[in-house]
Amino acid sequence: MSLDTNILDEISYSRPSIKFCSLFNGLSPLWDYSLHRHPYMELIYRKKGFGKTELLDNTQNFIFFDTIVYPVNCWHQDKFEASEDNEAYCLWLDIPCVPLDKPLQVQDHSGKLEFLFRCIYEEYQKPSASSSLLSLLTRTLLTQILLFGEETEPSVVERVIQYLHIHMTERISLDELASVFFSSKSYLMKHFKQDTGKTIIEYLNGLRIDTAKMLLVTTSKSIEEVSYAIGYESPKYFSRVFKSITGMTPSGFCRENRQFQNQCE
Repeated sequence: MSLDTNILDEISYSRPSIKFCSLFNGLSPLWDYSLHRHPYMELIYRKKGFGKTELLDNTQNFIFFDTIVYPVNCWHQDKFEASEDNEAYCLWLDIPCVPLDKPLQVQDHSGKLEFLFRCIYEEYQKPSASSSLLSLLTRTLLTQILLFGEETEPSVVERVIQYLHIHMTERISLDELASVFFSSKSYLMKHFKQDTGKTIIEYLNGLRIDTAKMLLVTTSKSIEEVSYAIGYESPKYFSRVFKSITGMTPSGFCRENRQFQNQCE
């Protein structure tokens, strides 16, 4: 869809009506895994997870932070393992004045769309939800989605970086990253190094150690507790990585911050 002033005017003067709004994961009975369609425009925000959706004429791959907008009566079928690892906001809108003849997919690389979906969801759940506020938020959401649709999509490396920031406390493997981003390990490793100057493991360790330094001086967690909190299974390995990056041991780092020394013993 080409964004023009006519579409913006149509959204501005529209009065969208919300027919359904919910947040649920892949285990919820609300998630329809059959081939289906809706008599309304459907907006899906992928808060967690990844997978694919079969359309009548093609397949859409998606990952977390993707927003997909389906036109009225667009046939589609989600195909991924039903689990808590997939979570999404789902919004059905009756807004006939906005033309959409094919699905639109955009990546929320700034967090703006998640914020708007969350605001709409939280307001919609209130017993005395404001229809005026919901209308305003919905029109703002549609406008922002269309604006994102005009932007250049983030590269796979930018998406990997975003994924590492979100999941850095979890066990992450190159095989997992290749699966999530529908790529090969060699491709990811090569382009990540080219774009960042670091390997994926080096970047992940840097994120974890930066978080560890903050935890060591602002919380009462022990070195062992910090190690587990940031995703390391071995405190000894954590200490080796910490020293290789900072030039000192975790305990030495604590001693340099004397006001927090007692909590780090």
